[in-house]
Amino acid sequence: MSDREPGQLAAYPKVLVGAEVADLLGLDPRNVAAAAAAGKLPAFKVHPHGEWRFDRRRIAAVIENRATGSFPPLLEGFPDVMSPRQVGEVLRYEARTVQQMAAAGTMPGGFKVGGPQARWRFSRAVLSKVIEQQPAPAAEPPPE
Repeated sequence: MSDREPGQLAAYPKVLVGAEVADLLGLDPRNVAAAAAAGKLPAFKVHPHGEWRFDRRRIAAVIENRATGSFPPLLEGFPDVMSPRQVGEVLRYEARTVQQMAAAGTMPGGFKVGGPQARWRFSRAVLSKVIEQQPAPAAEPPPE
């Protein structure tokens, strides 16, 4: 946990969903999604039709209304090749959902290993690029 994060965020997971950000910022969830889509809130999607996800550290910076600087990668400490459970743990999806998204081609970095009983695995580097491509937090507060 970074000392940049306000105490209220300590109990939240590393990746927040829109409803949590809405609660933290006192906004309607639709306004949070609109702000993310407009690049006014730092957010990412794992696939084009997915829900917005928010890096807790970047939301903490928005709450503090200051520039973020650089943060260690969200996936730091995870192996280079991740299991569906590990990906789900970080992105807050069930492991089965991660596997289904990979099979549909909507989860980046997925590949199968293991012959006839192949299992899905994911490249941490590819997932990191997707997550870190989010815009820097805006200096102005999100729309209400």
